[in-house]
Amino acid sequence: MSDCLSVAPIVRDMLRNAGIEAYDVAPSARDAPCPVVICNERYERGDTLDDCEYGTATIDVIAVRETRDECLSAIGSVVYALHEADWEPWSGGRVSIRSMSVVGMPEEMPHDGSGRFRMKANILIDVCAIREGH
Repeated sequence: MSDCLSVAPIVRDMLRNAGIEAYDVAPSARDAPCPVVICNERYERGDTLDDCEYGTATIDVIAVRETRDECLSAIGSVVYALHEADWEPWSGGRVSIRSMSVVGMPEEMPHDGSGRFRMKANILIDVCAIREGH
C-alpha cells in the first residue's frame, strides 16, 4: 500500500461519525477526558495485482477512561461501531476495507499523566488498495 494511504484516518473518521471521540494523538485530559486514540498502524502486503494490492493493516485502539471497566466498555463500543459501519463510503476510492477483527484481548497499559486508565486493543483490517496510476 502506498505510504500516503493509511487506514487509521479512515477508522478515526468512521468512529467520529458513530459519535465516538476518536483522535490520532491523545489529547490532554482537559481537552478530551474520554478519548479513543487510533495509532501505530502497521501494514503487511499480501497479493499484488496490476491495478491493486491486498494486505492487512493492524492498528492500536487505545481507550482512555476513569476506570478499567469504562475502558473495556469503550473498546467494546469501538468494535461494535466498526462492525456496524458501512465501510464503502469511507474508502475514498483508494482503499477498500474488506473486513475487520479484534486480535486477542484488550490489554491494560500504564495510566496516563493525569492518572486515567488506558487499555489497548489491536484491530486487524483486511484492505484492498488501488495502485498508483490506475
